[in-house]
Amino acid sequence: MDFIEEFEKDYKDTKWTTINEKIKKMLRLVFIACAKKYPEMQNDKSRAVYGIDIMIDENTMEPKLLEITFAPDCN
Repeated sequence: MDFIEEFEKDYKDTKWTTINEKIKKMLRLVFIACAKKYPEMQNDKSRAVYGIDIMIDENTMEPKLLEITFAPDCN
């Protein structure tokens, strides 16, 4: 909640919920594309951890996907 408050204070014309929805849509499309390209990776009984780096363009306020890492080193 602190992040959202600070973000909206710094960028008065932009709501975090708008950015967050764009990020979720972008990630959904990425995973749909991966599932179509690699159907053998789908398994309803397994889970995975991904590290996702996203940047928000300060001029357009559009999220940009930088990278997705499978099983990132959390240490």
